[in-house]
Amino acid sequence: PSFSVGEERGDNSYVDKIAFDSLLGGKCFVTNDSTPILSQKECQKVIDAAEEHAKRKGWTTSRHYAVPTTDIPLHELAE
Repeated sequence: PSFSVGEERGDNSYVDKIAFDSLLGGKCFVTNDSTPILSQKECQKVIDAAEEHAKRKGWTTSRHYAVPTTDIPLHELAE
């Protein structure tokens, strides 16, 4: 199924109708629109948080058996 959402951002801008598809019984959401979900500033904030986390606790390297990655679970970056 396809959905769209509107969101007011903290910088007083408004993103209207970000379109996305719900796949795998609502476990996966894929955007199908050219509208960015995160602003450049928001992306940089996540990158900075991940790098700070990695300095303190390191990156994970064994979370995915079939597709090895070096990453940090997003939920560990909560403020």
